[in-house]
Amino acid sequence: MNSRAWETGLNRPTADSGGAVSSPIRAYWPFLALVLLALILRAPTYGDPDTALDEQFYLLVGDRMLHGALPYVDIWDRKPVGLFLIYAAIRLLGGDGFIQYQVVAALFAGVTAAFIWLIARRMTGSFPAAIAGISYLLWTNIFAGGAGQSPIFYNALIAGAALLAFRSASCPDPDMVERRGALVMLLFGLVLQIKYTAAPEGLLFGLWFLWRLRSLGRNWSRIAASAIMSGLLGLAPTLAVTAIYAAIGHLDAF
Repeated sequence: MNSRAWETGLNRPTADSGGAVSSPIRAYWPFLALVLLALILRAPTYGDPDTALDEQFYLLVGDRMLHGALPYVDIWDRKPVGLFLIYAAIRLLGGDGFIQYQVVAALFAGVTAAFIWLIARRMTGSFPAAIAGISYLLWTNIFAGGAGQSPIFYNALIAGAALLAFRSASCPDPDMVERRGALVMLLFGLVLQIKYTAAPEGLLFGLWFLWRLRSLGRNWSRIAASAIMSGLLGLAPTLAVTAIYAAIGHLDAF
């Protein structure tokens, strides 16, 4: 059976005793397989504290935050506070933090690869789409992305946003497209609190959703309102952090 036929068959209800329960599992097992593969491919570095210098510092900041330290005030780096919050949450898992952040990063990488599979599957069969996801996992390991660098965390959000955009490309309902666009901008708002340099990607997605709304017949006033809403959603997490630092008297440090 070729991959296209295999994929089509997976999306039909099964006649076995599992019925509706087994069909989604069978249809999406590559998603789970890619997450498992990410855990396996990264296993050789688990527990190694010297995989990358940056992650050592992120882990340190996250640990100090749990002891009352405030980023930019008590300990400084140019990264957004969201990245340090991720590492602070990881420190709650116990241990020395090294294997913990590496396993969590592997899970994020696996989810990103799975989203890539879902995107590519829209244009090809399930098997070649899985190869695209596997390629992401292999190349991140090769190009210094085998531990907990910031893109490993935010790439999952960007891939999820891309999946929503691809689904919106064939959606005829402008209201649904607008809601998806708003969600994508909120995702990019979270991305900006992991790394600011992802802003151009968010801008590109925002402009694409506005173009899509125009192609579906939205008038210019509605598009302008959507643009303002999208911009505010994209900036909301950063504005919230700014407001918090201002409220506690450390806006200058931020």
